[in-house]
Amino acid sequence: MSSLNLSDAQMAFEQLSARDPVPMDLGLYWIAKDEDSHTPDTVTSQLDAIAQQIHIPSPDNILDAVSRINHHLFIELQFRGDITDYYNPQNSMIHKVLLRKQGLPILLSVVYMEVARRLNVPMVGIGFPQHFLVQPAKCGDVSFFIDPFDQGAILTESDLLDWHQHWGIDIPFEQCIVPISNRSILLRVCHNLFYAHNRLHQCEGMLRSIHRLMILQPDMTQLHRTRSVILGKLQRYPE
Repeated sequence: MSSLNLSDAQMAFEQLSARDPVPMDLGLYWIAKDEDSHTPDTVTSQLDAIAQQIHIPSPDNILDAVSRINHHLFIELQFRGDITDYYNPQNSMIHKVLLRKQGLPILLSVVYMEVARRLNVPMVGIGFPQHFLVQPAKCGDVSFFIDPFDQGAILTESDLLDWHQHWGIDIPFEQCIVPISNRSILLRVCHNLFYAHNRLHQCEGMLRSIHRLMILQPDMTQLHRTRSVILGKLQRYPE
């Protein structure tokens, strides 16, 4: 990948991506740093501070733990989905989400997952098409999902089946509710940023996103083709 003239943030992201699993908070930090050189180095400590403000008497009591996390994130801190400027690139940058208390479903879900992880309440990411969710890794007798974009709304499998049918999703429902890896989550964030920049005709932003996607999927031929098209638009023909 060195032949791509990667930025310092992209090289750090490349080194991090070699780890398994990829640390989610650090992965999002380097994505944000690549997008905004002024991204503060306090992202992980901000997540630490949020977690320290929540008291969980018994992490094994999932319903109580979720209730306490929900109350702090969505009532006290007022995290919520950005419904007025949904496609703004800021909604995919972890430092901006922590500052503005708004973001896309996947970024708010990652904030939720990272805070819960620090409280020993493990959560998994559910890559439901069009709307990312989280789920306790150990639900107990009753399986449920959490929607951080909708202030921690609790959803059942029946609710998601209704979404699946209403939205006409052609992926089998069972696949839509399978937990996905940290690497897959970071891929989705990079894709979101690519499309956000594309909507704004920001070729430099699209190129940054493509470089990060190529780090995560180096053998994806289509990414190399897309990169060439973007470089052409930027008149960087030698590259």
